[in-house]
Amino acid sequence: MGKNTTKTHVRVDRLLPSDLSEDEWEEVIFALKRRFESDSYDLGLDLGSFGRGKIEQIGRSREWRHTSLSGVQTTVLLRPYKKGTRMEISQRVGTASTKTESWAYGLPFAMLFAIITGAVLKSTLIGSAALVGWTALLVPLVYYLDTKWREKKHTQLVGLADELEDIVMRNSTEATLSATEKESVSDSVRDTVNDTVNETRESQLDWSPEDHAEADATRTRSRTRS
Repeated sequence: MGKNTTKTHVRVDRLLPSDLSEDEWEEVIFALKRRFESDSYDLGLDLGSFGRGKIEQIGRSREWRHTSLSGVQTTVLLRPYKKGTRMEISQRVGTASTKTESWAYGLPFAMLFAIITGAVLKSTLIGSAALVGWTALLVPLVYYLDTKWREKKHTQLVGLADELEDIVMRNSTEATLSATEKESVSDSVRDTVNDTVNETRESQLDWSPEDHAEADATRTRSRTRS
């Protein structure tokens, strides 16, 4: 399932090119709430920490944790990394490896079915043979189903990582465009002022001595009145 998968967890890591802003973190939390948090609270049920996400912040690192009603634990960690942000998403999908769980779950059911088979047929020998047969059937079946379930969970985490990455990248792009637009407006205003000043200076250079004398006289009268 890949190097980001352990015996008990599936993981997806992403590197984002910019720091995480407060607005982006807020959007991430809302997206996680929509995807994970239980609607049981709308019914007034007190389920403790199950079904509800928990937020923790240490310095510039932010973490969101969630435990579903079935006990599946999901963690989303965003922390500064070099000049950007590292996003780590993990989900606890078991208490042991797939091989161990296939025996842990498959063997008890095989023993139960073997006992029932032997009791129905009233034969210990048949019951023993049934144990071998049920074990050969159920252990590989549990292994296959557990493997497929973990692959499904990993695929869902990849989709979640894509969604969160899109949120952060979209907000970063909008912020960059806004800053660029402000800079463009500032440059435009500065250029307009400079053009006006230059035009005024050029027009003054074209004045005749009589024009300069008239302008000086006007300024003198203004000072006298004031």
